Amino acid sequence: MDIESREPQTKDIQDAIKYLKENLSKSKTPIFIELVGTPKSGKTTLTNAWKNLLEKNQVPAVFRRETAEYNPIKNKSSEEYRIWMIMELIKNLSEDLENNQGKIIIYDRGLLDRIAWIEYGVQTGIISPRDSEIIKQLYTMDLFSKYRPLVYGFITSPELSIQRKGEEGKLINRESIEVFNKLFSYSQDLVRQSATRYSLITTDSYQGRLQEFILDITERMIKDSSEFLKEKSKEEEENYR
Repeated sequence: MDIESREPQTKDIQDAIKYLKENLSKSKTPIFIELVGTPKSGKTTLTNAWKNLLEKNQVPAVFRRETAEYNPIKNKSSEEYRIWMIMELIKNLSEDLENNQGKIIIYDRGLLDRIAWIEYGVQTGIISPRDSEIIKQLYTMDLFSKYRPLVYGFITSPELSIQRKGEEGKLINRESIEVFNKLFSYSQDLVRQSATRYSLITTDSYQGRLQEFILDITERMIKDSSEFLKEKSKEEEENYR
């Protein structure tokens, strides 16, 4: 991503990157970022662009892949498949919270993203109502009080989700995306309550303008991260006193 080609937007990004690079190591805890929302809404594309940008500028960062990419359970329509992802994300978060070093940790579909998917599983008969209530209880653990990420929600229409996929499939089809988007909208309040800051982005307006999408959301995320670090550093300094 050539961010040097657009000013003043790129200058704001570079200023924020410089601040993060110089000050992240002074923090005792990481900055968590989570991307949630509609399938094929640009989350992974954005995550990859972010990874390249931060690595290029030597900003310490960890990128957690979407768990669906390496889920060992073959039957994607099973309850076991869904529960494995929840357990894997809890394991990942536990490991990341143990890290007492300042860095950015980005989840491409983390635990807050699973909230809508739990409801989707109930609606489609994959998860029983009883099991969904048990799973939701996991979100009341003390562990989650330590996880207050910057969250970015991406919502895309069924038409564009299918277009970006290239064809309809078992998950990415009009009916499934309509159901998911409805449940995703219902989950907004809970996601917002669990986040340090929450931004909702409708990606349809960026269709055919990929570089603009990457640059705009990168600017928002990098500014949010630097502002959050400033607030966190001030709080840590006051606690130290």
